[in-house]
Amino acid sequence: MPLISLFALLGLIVGLIVQRKDFARPAFNQTASKLLVQMIYPCLIFSSLLSRFEWNEITSLARMPILIFTILIMGLAFGRLTLNRSRLVETPTRRAYVFLSIMPNYSYVPLVIAQLIWGDRGVALVAMSSVAADISLWTFAYPQIAGIRNWRKMFSPALVSILTALIILRAAPDLKLGLWPEMLLALGWIGKLTLPLSMYILGTQLALASRTGTDKKAHALLLLWRLLLCPFIMMVLLLYQGGALPYEAKAILLLVSSMPGAVITVVLAHIHDADGQFAATQILIGHGLALVTVGFWQLAYFMLYLHYF
Repeated sequence: MPLISLFALLGLIVGLIVQRKDFARPAFNQTASKLLVQMIYPCLIFSSLLSRFEWNEITSLARMPILIFTILIMGLAFGRLTLNRSRLVETPTRRAYVFLSIMPNYSYVPLVIAQLIWGDRGVALVAMSSVAADISLWTFAYPQIAGIRNWRKMFSPALVSILTALIILRAAPDLKLGLWPEMLLALGWIGKLTLPLSMYILGTQLALASRTGTDKKAHALLLLWRLLLCPFIMMVLLLYQGGALPYEAKAILLLVSSMPGAVITVVLAHIHDADGQFAATQILIGHGLALVTVGFWQLAYFMLYLHYF
């Protein structure tokens, strides 16, 4: 198991213990959430894009973020269309529901799986697919859970880091020379705190996860979309719109599309007073079921790929 995964597991365990034993005040977890979203996560995005890609590589793989963006837009439509059928009444829970229908766990778990199967190339491809997810997260997905429509508030540090990295890759690639590698290395080490800190925050919410059996229909609808419908739609898109993308890129697109809800949902819910317990429960159930469904979709696509290509 990669070292970062061990730290992530440790973060989850610490979060569970801290919450159950009431070792930390709510203000501490609130501060940790803001630190993650406003500084640590943007460092990870910025360093990953600049250290793993050149501009010509991004343009050759441009279809990857386009396909991810398509799936996320469909997720927004699904969340909106099924919101009333979910039988959710409380506004904080409804906001978390729509956000979970949009955003899969597009980075953390796929990074670990891609590293194990495809090595550094797989990690780079996950980073490429996450460009569209990161932009979508901080534009049309973020207002769903934050309850805001102000563009200036949506123009978050994470989105700024994405746009800045893309501008540098296109217009000023020479900035990578000199002290630039050392700066990227430092930012990368800061960014590595993203996963363990996110898992710590998730652990604090899992400790509070509902065990009353409420919101069953809402959870079922989200699981239907995230684990079954979403990967099926991506498989169809790959068969007809995959173009000249290599098999590894297509497999990673399917992997991301078959992921359960994003862990960052809990972080943002904590910041914006959405329903973090509902989100944590959905993420816990989803990742448990994904142990079966992710492998199924990868095998199914592999068989179709052999047949058609």
